[in-house]
Amino acid sequence: SGVYNSTIGYVSQSGVQMRVNDSVSYDTVLSIDAGDSDDIEIHRGAFEGQRFLFASGAQSIVVDDASFSGSTTEQRYAMDVRCTSACDFNELSMTNVSKAIQLTGNGPFQFDALDISNAARGIDIVGTGDLTLSQTSIEATESALDSQGATTMVHDSFFNLTSNSRAISLVDRKSTRL
Repeated sequence: SGVYNSTIGYVSQSGVQMRVNDSVSYDTVLSIDAGDSDDIEIHRGAFEGQRFLFASGAQSIVVDDASFSGSTTEQRYAMDVRCTSACDFNELSMTNVSKAIQLTGNGPFQFDALDISNAARGIDIVGTGDLTLSQTSIEATESALDSQGATTMVHDSFFNLTSNSRAISLVDRKSTRL
């Protein structure tokens, strides 16, 4: 399936089970609006536009084998996710974004094989959620990982700062394993 030159590519909401497979999306303002969806899955997709994913209170999100190319002039987060239950991201690559990912809510948030490049900010997580990063690579100019209040675990990951900023900031954390 494909979406071209659109304000929003795909929309899901509470009570709807949505599956997006083998999708292409170009020149969208927001590729996926997950809103407060109960169950959304994206498998094998290539997305390009201003923002990739927005969720205001999703209960379950799975993204597997997806890429997003954004715009470094867009000042909102390319992926802004508030999860009230499990949100899993596997083999996700993001490039050319000012702010890559903001996470809020309880989660847990699981990222396996995440690759962020050409970004100002990598991941910002705020609140009491749980974040696990495995085999992650983040290249950023301002901050690779900023965790405020979350339980954060990092395994086999690489953070590359391309300026004299901080790679990782952990504030008011419950526990952290690097």
